[in-house]
Amino acid sequence: MGLFDLIFGEKKLMMTSYECQNSKEAKEEYKRIRKQLHTETEEDVELEAAALSISDDTPLELDISDDTPFERRINVLKGLSQNGLKLEYWGNLVRIVKKELEEKQKILEKEKLKAHKEKLKEDKRRKKRMRFDEEEYEKIVSRIKNNPEFKKIIENFAKMCMDYRIGDSQTEERMEIPLEEQTADQMIEHEKQRWKYKKQWAEQLGKQEREQEEKLTKLNRLLLKKGLYINNSRHLTRIINDEEGEQRYQRFKKQMLHNQPKKISDYLRNYIKLNSECEDYLLRLLDEMKVKLPEDFNLTNKLLRIEDELDLETFEKKLHTHAKNKPDFEQMGGFEFQDFLKELFKKMGYNTQPTKKTGDQGADLIIERFGQTWIVQAKNYNESIVDNSAIQEAVGAIKYYKADNAIVVTTSTFTKSAKELANANDVKLINGHGLDDLVKKYW
Repeated sequence: MGLFDLIFGEKKLMMTSYECQNSKEAKEEYKRIRKQLHTETEEDVELEAAALSISDDTPLELDISDDTPFERRINVLKGLSQNGLKLEYWGNLVRIVKKELEEKQKILEKEKLKAHKEKLKEDKRRKKRMRFDEEEYEKIVSRIKNNPEFKKIIENFAKMCMDYRIGDSQTEERMEIPLEEQTADQMIEHEKQRWKYKKQWAEQLGKQEREQEEKLTKLNRLLLKKGLYINNSRHLTRIINDEEGEQRYQRFKKQMLHNQPKKISDYLRNYIKLNSECEDYLLRLLDEMKVKLPEDFNLTNKLLRIEDELDLETFEKKLHTHAKNKPDFEQMGGFEFQDFLKELFKKMGYNTQPTKKTGDQGADLIIERFGQTWIVQAKNYNESIVDNSAIQEAVGAIKYYKADNAIVVTTSTFTKSAKELANANDVKLINGHGLDDLVKKYW
């Protein structure tokens, strides 16, 4: 290679992209390379890849520019030449890289725009389907509201579903011996029982879900027979869920208004005593009762302050009654035990009313709070275990006294069959350990 060729070659290597745009020879090379890159043969696809990436991990746009060092330029052009892409003007390579990147960016933008348009179309179709479903749902709800027979069927079905809800407290039992007094073997047995009850609860829950599906199918058939056709099962499920929510709210409302609250603090105290966690119900009730809230009203902070006040009131009551000794159930007769329970439930915030000493039809005490009525059956057994008969009497007393539920209290324990019968009839059981807990907390 002569000195002239060496100097002229170096000059080509040092030309910028702008200078190449004004050089006839450089323009011709640029056109040739662009044409070579945009043919559709397999070989030229490889050439295009070579033009866009000098190595597997180094993007070309970070290496190719008008400021690339001279040594780097020589190595890059050699690498491209070995792949069949021969360039003499460095500025042309810079121009090609920029052009290729611009074109690829345009393609990406077009693809993004196309995808965005498709998404907008799909959203529009989805909103249209949702609007159609909502209109169909509103028509069904309107028909139910305007037809007393349909309305009554839905109300009764929702109430039936609520009555058969499964709770952990109905399935998992406490060990009869307090945890701190258990031996290692008893603790192991307790753990086995706990997992056994959890498994039973899971199986029962699965069974309940299957039964619920069957009930919904029968409900749909019944409504169809009565003249109401519901094609979409989701609509029927939603109608039932809405009705359950409304019934829960009405129950909540009845309990909240049992003592005719006047001020905001009265409502909040009732809410905390109910141990409810549904603030939406509370806000809806305050709105219905036209209770005005201050502009700077913070419900969470207000509830925390009132909860603290109630805790202090409870603590003060405990201080006044601290001198009293734990009642001796073994020395109590049946009627004395009933009188004791009457006072205990009073301390727990219930209104209490004793029944007749004889011929009580299975109820020793009637208690009421938050608009709910329970009958209480008292069993002061020191050695005997309470069996099924007590549960059967309590269930009968619910209907006789028109109560909402029943509680059976004993100083002893319950047989397995008694627990199963109580669970089946939603009767609350309080054994000796549970009674001790209540005495410690309220007596």
